[in-house]
This record gives sequence, C-alpha cells and structure tokens, in this order.
Amino acid sequence: MKYKTKVQSTGGTLSTSIPKIIRDLYNLEKGDTVEWVVSIDEQGTKVTLEKSE
Repeated sequence: MKYKTKVQSTGGTLSTSIPKIIRDLYNLEKGDTVEWVVSIDEQGTKVTLEKSE
C-alpha cells in the first residue's frame, strides 16, 4: 500500500494525518502513541509505523 499525506505546521511542530485504512488496521484512537522507526542504509530509507501499547 502507498499513501500520500500533507505535512502541516501545528504549534511549532510538523504533523501529518494517518490514513483511515491504517488507523483502522492499527485500531488507533485519539490519544494513542505511535512509534516511527526509521532505517537508513545503502539501499535507501525505510519508515515503519508501530502502535505503542
């Protein structure tokens, strides 16, 4: 799956939305914490989203 979202400025930080299908897949609700895992190597950059329990 591939999704595009816009980055917005919110109170001095940058934020973006999480598409509904991903929100439903992770059962995310307002106030939940997510962890962005970034891997950088010679193949490129990979970003993974995980829900913190």
